[in-house]
Amino acid sequence: MELSVVFTYISFITYVASLSLIIPILVGIIRFKDLQSNMLMSIFVYLCLYAIFEIVAWYYVINGWQNHFLGNTVTYLDILFWSYYYHNLLDSQWFKKIVIAFCIVSTVIVGFSHFAIDKDYNRLNSIGLSIQNLTIISYALLFFFQLINNLNVRYLSLYPHFWIGIAVLIYFSIVFFVEIFAEYITFNRDKEFAHAYWEIKEYLTFFHRIILAIGLWFSKTLLQSNLSSK
Repeated sequence: MELSVVFTYISFITYVASLSLIIPILVGIIRFKDLQSNMLMSIFVYLCLYAIFEIVAWYYVINGWQNHFLGNTVTYLDILFWSYYYHNLLDSQWFKKIVIAFCIVSTVIVGFSHFAIDKDYNRLNSIGLSIQNLTIISYALLFFFQLINNLNVRYLSLYPHFWIGIAVLIYFSIVFFVEIFAEYITFNRDKEFAHAYWEIKEYLTFFHRIILAIGLWFSKTLLQSNLSSK
């Protein structure tokens, strides 16, 4: 396959993945009055903030500027947001303490990797990405452990936090195994591997956002699916 064709294809799926963010945001707008839970509202706000980052990132791309610093900034946003989300969603005080500890430790490690190891905030950092992914995966696993032992949930298919948990666990788990090779791409400049890397990540981003949209759509059935209003 010619390089120009590859770039055209990758550009296309990148556009589609970026535009897919509109779907959960539109669902959030449609279901805005049904976002009974503060946690569901926080998902909507998070997606809107992410949209701002996407717009700024594309602005940099259009102007031919390096935008890896935005990705590194999103790493902190993801850690802080999902820590907040799962800290409020989990019932166990031990689980809440674990989330707080993981949030602090992961933020410190990511910051150390950015400013002490790489010393270049505008460079793709696989250490920070890996720590971010592992931290958020841990939160999702704690949530599903709680869900399995929570008899209050009557219909999982109608429970919005179930779908959000699925989106989080699948996305960050697969991306973790993909992004551990980010350093290989940076140092070896393997274009073929880089194409495969971005292709997989953009596909995952698309499906991640579709599943988040499903979760927000079921916000109307939150009270029907769960005996609590959390």
